Amino acid sequence: MRLCKQFALAIVMSGLAVEATNAGVITGPGGAVSVGIGTGGNLFDPGPFIGFRRNSNGLDPISPGTPHEGWGARVGGIGGRVQPHFLGNQNFVSNGSSFLPASATTSGFINNGSGNALRVDHAFSFVASNVMAIDVKMTNLSGATNTMNYRRLGDWDINPTPFSEIITANAAAGDFKQSTFQGFQSGNPNDAWGSLIPPAGGSFGPADFGAGIEIEFLNVANGASRDFAIYYAISLDGQSEAQLRAQLQALGLLYIISGRSTNTAGQVNSFALGYGFARVIPEPASLTVFGAVAVGGVVTLLRRRRTVVA
Repeated sequence: MRLCKQFALAIVMSGLAVEATNAGVITGPGGAVSVGIGTGGNLFDPGPFIGFRRNSNGLDPISPGTPHEGWGARVGGIGGRVQPHFLGNQNFVSNGSSFLPASATTSGFINNGSGNALRVDHAFSFVASNVMAIDVKMTNLSGATNTMNYRRLGDWDINPTPFSEIITANAAAGDFKQSTFQGFQSGNPNDAWGSLIPPAGGSFGPADFGAGIEIEFLNVANGASRDFAIYYAISLDGQSEAQLRAQLQALGLLYIISGRSTNTAGQVNSFALGYGFARVIPEPASLTVFGAVAVGGVVTLLRRRRTVVA
């Protein structure tokens, strides 16, 4: 694990000059949190070296060790990923991005050389001072009715005990397929995951962990889309992991993976990844599906058909 981190960090450092021009940083209400976002939709801007940072003291669970966070998607048997700081991008074609001080949008296609099979649009905005929502829209362009999958994952190193976290997950719900407590894996849904979290949830560690979630939508017609929301959250000063999870549950999240530092003295810090139903979003207003996204406030969640996983 440490060797993997060191090797990947060397790749990141060698590519800083290029990647620094292909990312941006957005900041939430009150300046509490800043998030680095790549033009492909992954989290981490190597210019200022920001992943997901609590600005009061610089706590950033993505940046220590090897900075890695990304996503992947598949329609039918055609899959790809955006993991520029770990495995590299695969079968991904950018469709543009835009950055504002507190929000951003990215758009791209999964294309294995035979044409654009899947469009994936992301809209990043804050729903609380310490919680960022990623509205995701996937559109089937494969030419046939197919299953669509989406993965979001990354490595976490939570100070003051980086490389030693305890991971906790609730029982699976919604269009959940699987989740993992190991962030150094492929975002491409065609690749198998190990270190799976049981559907009933549980706690794992302490160890050098991260987290990943995969969502699956069955029988999506050609040209049809599926919308949902991914969330990242970081504990505020003095906020416990239980309080952070309660905050996310109040926002209507269906599934939450949280991690916390393992120190026994001082502030115990926590970080979380989760997903929920599609949020109310504006009509298209730019090159991406989403356009501009309102910042701040709690947004009403739209309930669509979901299959509960036992």
